[in-house]
Amino acid sequence: MARSVAGVIAIAAIVLVTACGGSGEKSRGNGSTGGSNAAVGTTSGAVVTAKDGGFTVMTPAGFSHRPSVIQYLAAGPVVTGFSTSIMVLRQSVRKGDLSTVADKTLSVLRHAPNARSVSPLRSLSVDGEPALRVDFLVQEGGQKAHQVSLAFVRHGEWIYYLRGFAPPNVLTELIRSWHWL
Repeated sequence: MARSVAGVIAIAAIVLVTACGGSGEKSRGNGSTGGSNAAVGTTSGAVVTAKDGGFTVMTPAGFSHRPSVIQYLAAGPVVTGFSTSIMVLRQSVRKGDLSTVADKTLSVLRHAPNARSVSPLRSLSVDGEPALRVDFLVQEGGQKAHQVSLAFVRHGEWIYYLRGFAPPNVLTELIRSWHWL
């Protein structure tokens, strides 16, 4: 149980730390995602296969896929000095069921000093699989608050974390294009 809580806290920390999306510099994609149709730096509208080959998504408008060590990463436009982005991580279901992982992450977010306006968990579907979603704002120091959307979905032996550091409609667009392989 302690290991499961530690894993959830680590994921929540990644979500909060990476929520700022970066410095606003353009990323130079120069690796491979392992997906057969995941070209380096593909742009809006391109269908990209996840690193593990478990799903495909269409890169949202205004975003560019960036090969990464995680399942999926897309960089978006710079907004008030920060790069918007979308990322997908996954962990084994041995870390806890979907509801437990989402509830623990929600609890961490509600107590995080830089997270505010944390919404309740909402149910949705990701290509037919039940999922949960939370939206919140992240603010560092006196900077402008930025929107973050986080969805959790279980597929097979994995729980996927879909995080959008962008307006909520961007993650919704990604979810609508999601297809399990």
